[in-house]
Amino acid sequence: MEALDNAWQLKPENTISIRILEDKRDALQQRVAITGEIHVPYLGLIKAEGLTCRELALKIKAGLEKEFFKIATVLVTKDEDVIPKVVKCFLQPPTVVLFGKAKRTGIYDLPTDRDQTVSGLLEKAGGHTSEETAPKIRVVRKTPLGNKTILVNSKAVLIQKRPEFDLFLREGDVMFVE
Repeated sequence: MEALDNAWQLKPENTISIRILEDKRDALQQRVAITGEIHVPYLGLIKAEGLTCRELALKIKAGLEKEFFKIATVLVTKDEDVIPKVVKCFLQPPTVVLFGKAKRTGIYDLPTDRDQTVSGLLEKAGGHTSEETAPKIRVVRKTPLGNKTILVNSKAVLIQKRPEFDLFLREGDVMFVE
């Protein structure tokens, strides 16, 4: 709760989200009424106008701990703060990272109008500097079950030019050329 906004005061027509962690439900979105009040689960109407998010969270916490919860953790966020961050993350292009024996390693933007393959990224990076004709290539990809390492058949991709072995890269992939 210490990280909550303690500078900006709520006023009518502001939209906020209230989450009571011990309640195990999703955040409840509320609009501060023209009267300066909001409806809080378990407590009913509470005056929010003139309070900061942190002050409101502490006020709700005190009310909940009086009758409903032994310990209550309350999060109050101003939705106007969250929206620009969400929009901003959609405007940034997805990226992949290239490490190892390539002429230009680093972070590369994935094209949004077509797929990017391992061979295409290697070409964009100026090729490989490995002494072997087909360097060892592996891609580390985040999945819901943890990181997954994918070994690429670089001989089939780079020498035999077989597109069926050329892996499509996804946002957040890390490619190693050895």
